[in-house]
Order: sequence, then structure tokens, then C-alpha cells
Amino acid sequence: MPDFWAVLLTFLRFGAIAFGGGIALISEMNRVLVLENAWLSPRVFVDGFALGQFVPGPNMLSVVFYGERTFGVAGALAAWLGMFTPGAALSILASSLWARIRAAPWAQAVRGALLPIGFGLSTGGVLTLAQASFHGIGSVALALVLGYLVYSRRLSLIAAVLVGGAIGAALSFLR
Repeated sequence: MPDFWAVLLTFLRFGAIAFGGGIALISEMNRVLVLENAWLSPRVFVDGFALGQFVPGPNMLSVVFYGERTFGVAGALAAWLGMFTPGAALSILASSLWARIRAAPWAQAVRGALLPIGFGLSTGGVLTLAQASFHGIGSVALALVLGYLVYSRRLSLIAAVLVGGAIGAALSFLR
């Protein structure tokens, strides 16, 4: 079991590389927390991500769950501090400098370069979650049907989550 400092340093690294938003880190978090250190099982990792998306607040509140599962309440605090401190510090610094540098050509180039990087990292995160979440053709079909209903029939996301959860729970009881 890791100690407070190991959890803090791990999540400080995640927080420092969180370009493209939290979803962009999913692949790296899975690699470090599940595959490399075995602090979490793949199922706990996906459940934590789902929980982080469900509760109000930043979408990466799942790190508090990961930290708690890894090292108890102290781990939750370490993960929270590690994940959010670098981004908060960088945001404060960037907002204070942005008014002075936003018209510079190099600043525009950096903004343009970060978009495809963030998109690629986010895509990797979605693929990581898909690999851990889909357990056969039934779960893939359910996701596609619910995605279609959300997109074309304007089914609310809350209803889609509730329906998907109910169907998933029912299917797990039938196994």
C-alpha cells in the first residue's frame, strides 16, 4: 500500500500534465493506478470515473475516490491536493499574464497547437474507458442505442444514465 507522499506525488504529476481536461488523463491514470502500481482494479477505476462524472463539481472528482481507495482518507486528501493544485496555480499565473501576451503570434500558435493535443488525449481517455466498460456485445449495443436516443431523440443524459444503469443492473442479476 502506498503512503501519503506516494499518492500526493502521483497525483501532482497527473495535475501537472492535465492538458485537455481530466478526460485526457484517463489513459495515463489507468496505466499508473491499475496496470503499473495495481492500486486499483480495472472495475474500481471505471466505477470511480463514473462516480466522478455523476456528482456535481469538476469532472475529475474521481481522483478523491481513487485516493481514498488507495490510502484511505489521507489518500483522498493527497489525490485532491495533487490533482487540483498545479492547475489552480497555472490558471492564476496564466490569467494574470494573458492580457499582456494574448496578441503575440507565438501565444496564438501555442493555443492552436494545444487543441489537437487535447483532442488526442481525450480520445485516448474515451478508448481506455470503453475497453474497461464494455463486457460484450450487449453493453456495446446498449451504449449505441442510448447514444442514438440522446443524440437524435433528445433523451436527457440523466435519463440515459438511469436507464443504462437499470438495464445493466438487471442483466448482471440474470447472469
